[in-house]
Amino acid sequence: MQEAMQELTITVRPVPELSKNRMKALHHQRAARYTREAREDAHMLALKAIQERLPRGWKLPLSKAVLVVTQYYANRPLDYDGLAMKAAPSIDGLVDAGVIVDDAPKCVVGYYLEHCKVAKRAENRIEISVKLPKDVIYPWAR
Repeated sequence: MQEAMQELTITVRPVPELSKNRMKALHHQRAARYTREAREDAHMLALKAIQERLPRGWKLPLSKAVLVVTQYYANRPLDYDGLAMKAAPSIDGLVDAGVIVDDAPKCVVGYYLEHCKVAKRAENRIEISVKLPKDVIYPWAR
C-alpha cells in the first residue's frame, strides 16, 4: 500500500506591488513595508497550517525540504523570476514560523515553480507547498 504524499501548503494572495517592475518604481521604505507585510502574512498562515494539518511524523523545523510554488492565474502567468520574487517573502515567513530551518540551498534541496490557469481573477493565488525530499516525484525520473 502506497503512503500518501505529505506536504504542508499555504495559500497567499499575490501582492501586485511585489512584482519586479513595480519594486523598481517604489520608494525603498514602501517596498520594505510590502515585503514585511507579505512575510508576516505567510508566517501567520504557516502557524495556522501547523496547528491544523501538520503531516504525521514531521519534526519541525525541517532541515531538508522541497518547495513547490504554484501560481494560479486567470489572465497571464508571471514569468518564473517574477513568480520567485513574489514568493520570496512568503518563503521567509515559513522560516519565521519554524517550518524550515533556512531558505538556503543546504536546506531547500528542491525549488519548483509551476503555473495553473483558473477561470476567474478572484481565484488568483499563489500556493507554496513544503514537502520532504523523499515524497517528491521528479518528472525527469519517470
